[in-house]
Amino acid sequence: MRHALPLLTLLAACSTPQAMPLAAPAEDVASPPPTAWAADQGFVVHEWGTFTAVAGQDGAALDWRPLSGPSDLPLFVYGPGRPAGRGPVPTKGNPVPIRMETPVLYFYSDRPMGVSVKVDFPQGQVTEWYPHANHVNRGIDWGAFQIRPDKRPTFRHDGRESHYYPARETAAAPVLKISPASIELERFLFYRGVADFDLQVDAVVEGDAVRAWLAPGPRPERLLVFERQGDRLGLSHVDIMDDELMLQRPELDATLPEVLSEVEALLVDTGLYQDEAHAMVKTWRDDWFTEGLRLIWVLPPDETDTHLPLRIKPEPDAVVRTLVGRLELMDEGRLGRLNEILDSAQGDAQAVEAVRAEGRFAEPGLTFIAQGQGPRAERAARLLEMLRQG
Repeated sequence: MRHALPLLTLLAACSTPQAMPLAAPAEDVASPPPTAWAADQGFVVHEWGTFTAVAGQDGAALDWRPLSGPSDLPLFVYGPGRPAGRGPVPTKGNPVPIRMETPVLYFYSDRPMGVSVKVDFPQGQVTEWYPHANHVNRGIDWGAFQIRPDKRPTFRHDGRESHYYPARETAAAPVLKISPASIELERFLFYRGVADFDLQVDAVVEGDAVRAWLAPGPRPERLLVFERQGDRLGLSHVDIMDDELMLQRPELDATLPEVLSEVEALLVDTGLYQDEAHAMVKTWRDDWFTEGLRLIWVLPPDETDTHLPLRIKPEPDAVVRTLVGRLELMDEGRLGRLNEILDSAQGDAQAVEAVRAEGRFAEPGLTFIAQGQGPRAERAARLLEMLRQG
């Protein structure tokens, strides 16, 4: 949503939502979601992934690129210009508001079967995938492949650490893709991309609170606010009862295991199996729960289906798609470090290198500062141009 801030309407019950349990009370739940697949559930497909954005001064998503050095994707992952799935994966590309990170599709069946899968991305572009597939328009088409619950394969590994590998730690059936150039076995179908659309949540930091508002249409059930300052961290959450709300920043008195457990419980509540939820949290543990302030929520199913139309043949008996929205907020710590660089007497070339050292969200941080006025904003814009040219 690229618009001026609307007039805030406080929640009817209270101006500051209090911490609430992530799961509904037991009496409100007809039956708990299954934590593992069973043969009597038939042919089941589950998916998880993340849409990541960075909020600007007006709360809407900035155009940005991750500034964190080489990609950690395995060298065998495919991408445009890499038809053989070999060589380094491009990491920067053009600045965009949304980065779609590591969606994976899991398959469950009690017998081997043939399947075909296609994912469209009408407002985005798929940039990496595995196993072999056809890059069709903006989406990806794996065509025909096999689900092989009878296989216990050793999957490929390129010898490097990667966010890619923890997603394998589930009981999903392996997939077997045979193409003219390769025979590939994997635990899942993987894809990643970039997009130019508005997430449903915009937000800005206002002192000890976060002001958030939602676009019209289906809305998430709850918002999580996570903050970490050094070794101190906290998580708060509120059920969404209105399109505009004020969220209190969490008390930084939680432990990391407590936070991980709460987020896993939220993911299981969406229908993911326990090992899938654990694999998702493990994949993003070093990213979701690092220094900074961010909002996290689960996209409504209709929003997921709009952004990523999914076609599976034959039709599964059940499909669960858990796409998580993540909005990074520019807190005092992150902005303070960048402002120190901008206010220093060092030359622009040295300042650019100092900005690079601030990691993945340094470039959007400069973009945020450049939206302001004065010498600091002017220098931020100049350094940003140097980063994007270099």
